[in-house]
Amino acid sequence: GLDCAKAVALMVGQSRPLWDFEDKGDNWKRVDPAGVAPIVAVPTTAGTGSEVSPGAGIHATETARAQAFRTLHAGPCFVIPNPWDAGSAKLFAGLGFQALATTSAGAAFTCGAPDGGIGRDEVLANARAIVEATDLPVSADLMQGFGDTPETVAETIALAAEAGLAGGSIEDTTGRDADPLYPFDLAVARIEAAVAAAKAAEVRHGRPFVLTARADGVLAHACDLAEAIRRLQAFERAGAEVLY
Repeated sequence: GLDCAKAVALMVGQSRPLWDFEDKGDNWKRVDPAGVAPIVAVPTTAGTGSEVSPGAGIHATETARAQAFRTLHAGPCFVIPNPWDAGSAKLFAGLGFQALATTSAGAAFTCGAPDGGIGRDEVLANARAIVEATDLPVSADLMQGFGDTPETVAETIALAAEAGLAGGSIEDTTGRDADPLYPFDLAVARIEAAVAAAKAAEVRHGRPFVLTARADGVLAHACDLAEAIRRLQAFERAGAEVLY
């Protein structure tokens, strides 16, 4: 298992494993092959970004993690893997990733259900377990927000922030074969509601919530690329921080 973990590190473009492991009896201790202490994200003194600090502790606060997640989006590209449970989250953290993003399909598959086959409570419970498993910021795949109306989407974002998530995504696809894509105006209204809820959560909890707006119509074979781009541009105007 540990050799597989090192192999994955090499597969994502590292010249050497990001972390080695020492046998400590019943527990495995993660160590940097170069002899550097583990790093976690902590807020800057200005409170507007994050720095990495050696040995800053096992559990970064939710505020520090959320600030670090927003700062990651202002810097160079980063790779964000998709853990499906607490165990896979620990594996990815051990490989040195800087953030995690849940997977709706993975969460459902662990319950023996198809993608979209579990409800909001189960999805958020899965996300919370992943949040608590490591000291990395976590963004959640919130699918279509578990409802059609902007009000339901806003409620989902509020609950996601309460679960300790640093961010989450909302799609413009319904998950229904008969009408796979929300109409343009409704899709934009749903993102506007999500943005407002994210801002309200930031005030309530004192930490950022990075909203990702997804235009999944091409993936769902429900629209062409031009329409997907038109939607993404509208989502950006609505205030989404990240576009997918």
